[in-house]
Amino acid sequence: MTPEARALFDRALGEHGAVEVARRLGYRNHTIVSLIAAGKYQANTDRFGAKVLAAFGVVRCPHLGGEIPRADCAGHALRSVPTSSPEKLRHWVACQACPHKPAAPAKESA
Repeated sequence: MTPEARALFDRALGEHGAVEVARRLGYRNHTIVSLIAAGKYQANTDRFGAKVLAAFGVVRCPHLGGEIPRADCAGHALRSVPTSSPEKLRHWVACQACPHKPAAPAKESA
């Protein structure tokens, strides 16, 4: 887990508690959250850190001129091309060249 993710994780634990943090990260119980918080989780925490960044991190959006949650950033950047609103289209176009644009999730083959 990166230092940025660890700082966000520690802050989220202090504000919300282990049960709520686990819920926001998509876990059914808080065991992994408690183990990582206590420094007792032995496995690699990179994927966990990525979930923390996605759930609790923010980025500065050049198009909007302010901070937005990473999840909202990904939602704007990775959606299909909007055709119903010129402003949404301008935002989507700006996202395609943005350094904060996340990688598209890998498609599973059937």
